[in-house]
Amino acid sequence: MIKKNVKIMKLKWLLYLIVLVVVGCREEVALESNKNPQLLVVDGTITNDPGPYSISLSLTSTLIDPQNIPFSGCTVTIYDDSGNSEVLTELEPGMYYTSASGMQGQIGSSYKITILSPDGNEYESDFSMMKEPIGIESIYADTTTISSQEFPSGLPGIQFFTNSNIGQTPDNFFLWRIIETYKYDANNTLHAVYQHGRIFVNNVDTTFSFDTLRTCWKTQQIKNIYTGKTSNLSIPQIINQPLHFVGTDSKRLTQRYGFLLEQLTIDEQAYDFWRKVEEQISEENIFVAKQPINIVGNIKNVKNPGEKVLGYFTIAAVDQQRMFISRPNMPFYVSTCFVVTDLRNMFRQSGPFYLVLSDQGLGKVHPDCIDCRSEGGVTEKPGFWVD
Repeated sequence: MIKKNVKIMKLKWLLYLIVLVVVGCREEVALESNKNPQLLVVDGTITNDPGPYSISLSLTSTLIDPQNIPFSGCTVTIYDDSGNSEVLTELEPGMYYTSASGMQGQIGSSYKITILSPDGNEYESDFSMMKEPIGIESIYADTTTISSQEFPSGLPGIQFFTNSNIGQTPDNFFLWRIIETYKYDANNTLHAVYQHGRIFVNNVDTTFSFDTLRTCWKTQQIKNIYTGKTSNLSIPQIINQPLHFVGTDSKRLTQRYGFLLEQLTIDEQAYDFWRKVEEQISEENIFVAKQPINIVGNIKNVKNPGEKVLGYFTIAAVDQQRMFISRPNMPFYVSTCFVVTDLRNMFRQSGPFYLVLSDQGLGKVHPDCIDCRSEGGVTEKPGFWVD
């Protein structure tokens, strides 16, 4: 229970302090009090990869009443420096998308965004050029332990790293984002189901089968972001850049773990913004971070330049690599389901009850214990997955 409460506290602090996380995430910004005016938050990226691209618009809320407030009804347009443009479509509240066959970012071209709000305010960014991409040379992983309040003696896990290719110029700026996918099993294997006075054995009786609910894959964005630059290096190359750590206190490493690393080549202004965001959401600084209202983005109100607008429209060239890790040989600290072995009352009820085999014999568990989907995954293996 202590472990669970600590995790909840950390999640709450993340919600309070994060300006915005990554493309596709719509975390609201929490301000200091109810007296602060609502501010516009913009989150979007255009790259040299094919679209569709997305722009998230939301309004800030307060620490007292944190909530997600999508900003709907806006006209959002992306322009390039050749006179081309595309108006985005709002497909869900606050989420605006280009079409699949629409604008695609080109190396050497410059882009900006404009936002016309329902109340007549017009916001825009300056044009920014998409730089030549610097590729990923390699990604790799090491086993290690990390000490924390929950694991003072050290939590075993995997620390990931990356190396970039050598840049063609001394000054290069990077933003790394990660999407993880992992394979895992439900906590228990279903043996049988008791219902209406009868026990149906899984894969023996033909009336049902729960095998498809045993194994799942879960894909999600890593909330941490990572930045780097080569300006202070003798050789313009990032070496041994630490990425995320995955511990053995969850199911992420129990079967097979994969992640997609996106290395974005950005300009210095974007680097300065994302570096400040990285500092505020880092676990080391999470309890002493300043309010995110102090981070200045690249969006301004055309008629009222003094208005504070949070977030950033990022123009970046991207390279990607994927990596897979098998279950490491180290201790795991994953919670298990409680198995009820006293079944006398069960036979007086209609059910259904889900039965598993345990060290104490036959027992019943909560339905979530035999359904991997209850932990957010899906039973369909991703097309990119490599066993």
